[in-house]
Amino acid sequence: SGGDGEGAGEECLIFDCFGVVVHHGTINAGHYTTYVRHCGLWYACDDAWVVAVSEEEVRKARAYLLFYLRRGVTDDALEDVASLVPTALEGGIGGGG
Repeated sequence: SGGDGEGAGEECLIFDCFGVVVHHGTINAGHYTTYVRHCGLWYACDDAWVVAVSEEEVRKARAYLLFYLRRGVTDDALEDVASLVPTALEGGIGGGG
């Protein structure tokens, strides 16, 4: 082994951040905004607007929640996951409803 922690046949899993949720306010009250990466560019999103921002702004954000996507995941796989969202909102996936 080359000492890099990878055994023969193991794939290197690399994840890219595509979303950041930021909480503004206190533990008892506040507001959430997001940053999302689309086609290599970052956007800040609030209730009524979306604006392009620099990656530096995203890096400096006080992240509450981060979203990652494993490199190599295909659009088909993402569509499969996205198709579950309406079912989950209706309580159909582990929702007990």
